[in-house]
Amino acid sequence: MDTKPYRQKYAKRPAGRYMAYPPGGADVKRLCDAIELLTRLVRDIQSGLPTEQQNEVERQLWHI
Repeated sequence: MDTKPYRQKYAKRPAGRYMAYPPGGADVKRLCDAIELLTRLVRDIQSGLPTEQQNEVERQLWHI
């Protein structure tokens, strides 16, 4: 999953004299970080599997 659009939409913005997340922005950032971390973890595990199982994991990731 590409999290870049969500990161851009909920990035910190000027709020007076400091930068702040829009409502829910900090939560979206944490979710994006978790998604990317879990995807990297699955890819690491997936690389040690036979091709047929790699394809099945890939199908399941796309389904999610």
